[in-house]
Amino acid sequence: MERKAGLQFGVLGPLDVVIEGRRISIQAPKQRIALATLLLQANTYVSLDQLTMTIWDGKSPLDARSSVHTHITRLRRSIGAAGARLIQTKDQGYLMRIDQESLDILRFSDLLDRAARAAREGAIIQEADLLRQALSLWRGPVLANVPSETIHRDHVPSLTEKHIGVLERWFDLCLQLGSHGTIITELSAATNAHPLRERLWAQLMLALYRSGRQAEALESYRTVAALLREELGIDPARELRLLHERILAGDPDLQKPFGQPAPPLPGDSTPSEITVDDSSGDVVREGSQRPQEWRVLHQLPPGVADFVGRAEVMTAGLELLTQQSASGPRILGLCGPPGVGKSALALQLAHRLADRFPDGRLYVRLDGALFSRPRNPADVLAELLQTMGATPASIPNALDQRASAMRAHLTGRRVLLLLDDAADIAQVLPLLPGEPGCAVLITSRQQLAGLPGADVIQVGPLSREESRELLGRLAGHARVAREPQAADGIGAACGQLPLALRIAGTRLAVRPNWDLARLATRLQDESRRLDELASGDLSVRPSLEISYTALPEEVATAFRYASLFNGGDFAAWSLGVMMGVPDAEPLIEQLLRANLLEAAGTDITGEPRYRLHDLLTVYARELLANDDSARVRGAERRLLEALLALAHVCYHTGDATATIDMLRPVPYVAQHILPESQLRELSRQPQQWLLAERRQLLDAVERACARGWHAEAATLLDVIVDYLEVYIARGKVIRLFTMIRDAALAAGDENVAWRAEYQRQLQRSIQGFLAETTAGIQRCVKAFERLEMPYELAHSLGMLGFCLYQAGELEEAVTTGRRAVNAAEHLGDDLLMAAALRDLGSGLGALGRYTEAIEHFDRAITLVKRHGGAFSLANVLGRLVILALQHGDHSTARSAVDKAVKALSSDDLYGTAWLLYLEARVTVAEGHPEEALGIAARAGSCFTELGDRRGQHLAKIAEGEALIALGRTDDAASLLDTAASALKSLGADLMAEQARRLRSQAKSQGIAPSR
Repeated sequence: MERKAGLQFGVLGPLDVVIEGRRISIQAPKQRIALATLLLQANTYVSLDQLTMTIWDGKSPLDARSSVHTHITRLRRSIGAAGARLIQTKDQGYLMRIDQESLDILRFSDLLDRAARAAREGAIIQEADLLRQALSLWRGPVLANVPSETIHRDHVPSLTEKHIGVLERWFDLCLQLGSHGTIITELSAATNAHPLRERLWAQLMLALYRSGRQAEALESYRTVAALLREELGIDPARELRLLHERILAGDPDLQKPFGQPAPPLPGDSTPSEITVDDSSGDVVREGSQRPQEWRVLHQLPPGVADFVGRAEVMTAGLELLTQQSASGPRILGLCGPPGVGKSALALQLAHRLADRFPDGRLYVRLDGALFSRPRNPADVLAELLQTMGATPASIPNALDQRASAMRAHLTGRRVLLLLDDAADIAQVLPLLPGEPGCAVLITSRQQLAGLPGADVIQVGPLSREESRELLGRLAGHARVAREPQAADGIGAACGQLPLALRIAGTRLAVRPNWDLARLATRLQDESRRLDELASGDLSVRPSLEISYTALPEEVATAFRYASLFNGGDFAAWSLGVMMGVPDAEPLIEQLLRANLLEAAGTDITGEPRYRLHDLLTVYARELLANDDSARVRGAERRLLEALLALAHVCYHTGDATATIDMLRPVPYVAQHILPESQLRELSRQPQQWLLAERRQLLDAVERACARGWHAEAATLLDVIVDYLEVYIARGKVIRLFTMIRDAALAAGDENVAWRAEYQRQLQRSIQGFLAETTAGIQRCVKAFERLEMPYELAHSLGMLGFCLYQAGELEEAVTTGRRAVNAAEHLGDDLLMAAALRDLGSGLGALGRYTEAIEHFDRAITLVKRHGGAFSLANVLGRLVILALQHGDHSTARSAVDKAVKALSSDDLYGTAWLLYLEARVTVAEGHPEEALGIAARAGSCFTELGDRRGQHLAKIAEGEALIALGRTDDAASLLDTAASALKSLGADLMAEQARRLRSQAKSQGIAPSR
C-alpha cells in the first residue's frame, strides 16, 4: 500500500486533501465525486459502472466511460506524483490503494475496533479515550462539498448514524467515569444538532442533574417533550419520562458512584414504551391519544382506464412504498412538468397497493398548481379529521394541534394518504402521519427535494413505444400500425407528454376520416401547435399557463428567454448573460422547483446543464413574441458578445493560433459582458468548453446572420471551426459559411463574403469534391487579389496548389506552390510559409523530384518547430509519411510517424487517430501486417469515439491493406467495398477512390480462402 507521511485525505467532513502540509483544492466537481467514491471504498475495487452511476447520479451521458477515464486522469494529476500509484486501474475499474494513516475514515474504523476490544475487556477508561480520538476526526457534515446525490443517499446517512452512535456511547462512558461536568457543552451542541434524539436529551438531563443543575435538567425535558409533540405528535419515551420523574423527585440514586452504569436511557434496548393492544392487535405507544373507533375509508378516484407504460417507475414506486420503516411513514413524491401524467401514475400506484393498507386509502387534492389559491393545510387537516370520525367541535383551531390530532388518529393504523398536486413542502409537512405503518404518495409540479424522509421520483415523458401505445388505445391500433412514422411524428410534437397525446388521440378518434400524417403535419407548425393540442375541455395551453402565471416577473422573463436556446441544453451563465444578471442560479432554481425547467446533467467541463421541454419551448416562444423586440434583441446581442469573448479566450489559450492550415480569424474586440474572473473560469478547459457549447455556438452564428450581424457571425465561426469540425456534420458547417457569405453579400461586405466563400471551399475540399473545389478556390484567389487581401491570398494560393496536386496537374501545382511560398515570404508569415513549403514538397515528390521535395519538407519542419504547435508539426510529419511511402522510403516514413506521435499531445484524440492510421500503413509496408491490423483497429476505435464516420472507414482502408498483405483477399475485398460505399455516401470521393483501388488489387490477386 502507498504510505506517505505528507499525504492525507479526509472524508469525515468536507472532502480534504493535504500534501506536504499544503491543502490542495480539487476544483472540478466530478473529480471531487470520483475521489470521494474511491476513498469511501478505499482498498476495494470500484467498477466503471459504479463510478459512472455516482458521478452522474444515474443520468450518465453516452460517452460516460470515456469521461470517467478523463476525470480520473486529471484527478491523478491534481493529487500529484503519488496519484498514479494511489489510483490504480484494474479490470474495467479503479482501486484506491491507501493505508489507514493517510485516510481519516480508516483511522476512525481502526479506533472503533480497538475501542470494542477494550470494552470486551472492561477497560472503560481506555475505551473512552479511543472513542474520543475517533470523534476528534470528524470535522463537520460528511462530504458537504461533494455534489453527488448518490453519495449523500447511499453513504452519508450510515456514516452519520455511526457518528451519533459513537457520540452517545462516549457520553455514556463519561457519565460512568464521573466526567458529567465536562461534557455538558458538547451534549448541548449534540441535542441542537439532533433535536429528536431522545437518548442525547436523557444524557444531557443526567449530566445537568449530577452537576447540581436540576432546574436546567427539568427545562431540558420540557424542551424535548414539546419538540416531540410538535414534530412527531408523540410523547417522550417511557425511559425519558421516568428519568424526568426521578429528577423531579430529586432521586439520590441518580448520583451514581464512579464506574457505575447510568440508569436506563432511551435507545438502550427495545423500547418498553411500545405495547400491543390486545383487542385489536394494533401497536400503540404508551401515553399517546387515539380515537376509540375507526372507519375504513377508500377515497381514491378511479384510475385511468387507458393508462400505459411507466413500468420502471411503477416497480420503483411499489418497492419504496412497501418497504418496512422503523421511524416513520414511507413517503414518495412524484414530481414533473405540467401534462406529464403524475396524477394518473399516482392513482395507478395507489390502486395497486390496496391490500397493503387495510385501514384505508385517503385522497386529498391540494390545488398546488393554482398558486393564487392552494389549499390551506389547516383546512385540509380539518377535512381529514372529520373523514376519520372526529366531530367538528373536537377539532382544535391551531395548525400544529390539528396535525398532532391527525397523527393521533392514525396511531397504529396502516393507511395510504394520496396528496395530489402539492404546492410545496411547507403545504405538505403538517399533513404527514407519524406511523411507520402508513405511507404517503405526493404529486407536485414543484420539486420536493428536501422533504424529510421522502424518496422523490422525477416523472418524465413517455417513451416512443409508450406514446404509440397510448395513441393506439385512443385513435385505434390499426391506424397507428398503418402509419408508424406519422404516429412517431405526433408523439414527438407532443413531447411524449400524456396530456398532449391524449388530446391528439381524442382528435383522431372523432375524425376517423383523417390519416395520422394529416395531424402530424399540422403539429409541425410551432406557431399553431398549442392551438392544435386542444379538444373539447382538454387543452395543453391552460395547463402550462397555470404554472407560468404563478412565476415572479423576473423568473417568468427567464422562462421566456430560455426558449432562445431552441430546446437545447444550456449552462446558467448563458441565461444570466441574456438576463443581464451576474448570477442566474436563483432564477434557475425557481424554474426547476416549478418543473418548468429540467436538469440535463453536467457537461464535460463539470458545468450543470438545463433545458426546456419541447412543448414548454413552444409555449415560451409564444410568450416571447409579445416581449419588447428591442429588449430581446439586446439579450441576444449580449449572449453573442459573451460567446465571442469566450471563444477568443479559448482560441488564444489553445494551439489554434499556431495551427498550420487554419485560416486565422480577423481580429475582433468583444464587449466586456462577462467579468475577467468568469471568463477565465469558464475557459479553463478550452477544448472541453467549446465541445460543451457547440450547439449554442452554432445557433449563435445562425441567429447573428438573421439579425444582420454577419461580421460577428463570421468571426465566431472562424474561431471555432477548426476545434469543432470533427464533431459537427460537414454539411452543417458548409451551410453556415454559405449563410454568412449570402448575408455579407446582401450587406455589400465583400471582404467577409469572400472569406466565408473560401472557408466553404476548404470544407468542400475535405469532402473530396476536387473539381468543384479547385474551380471555387481559383475564384477566391482572384477575389483576394482584387480586394487586396494579402493574407487570404497567400493562404488560398497554397490551398490551390494542393488541389492541383491532388488532381494530377503537377506542373501547375508546383508553379502555384512557388507563388504561395513567395506570398508567404513577402508577408513574413512563417506558418503560411511552412504550409506552402509542405504543399510544394508534395507536388515535387509527385513529379519524381524526391530529394528536392525532402528539402522543402525539412524547411517546413524547421519553421513549425520554431513557430507552430504540436499539431502543426504532426501535420507536416504526417504528410511526409505519405510522401515517403509513395517513394518506397520506409525508413523515412517510420522516422516521420514516430516523431509525429512523440510531438502530438496524447489528449489530441483526433490527431492520434490519424497518426494511428498512418502508422498502420507504415507497418504494413515494413512487412508486419498482423501488427498493422491491431493498429488500424485502434485508429478505428479513436475515430468511433470521436464520432468521425469518415475516419472510421479510413481506418478500414488501412486494415484492408494489412489483410491483402496477409493473403486474406476475400476479407479485404468485403471490408474495402463497405468502406468505399460509405465514404462515397459521405462525400469523401478521394478516400472512396483509394478504397476502390485497393479492392481491385485484392480481386486481382485471386480469390483465396479466408483465414
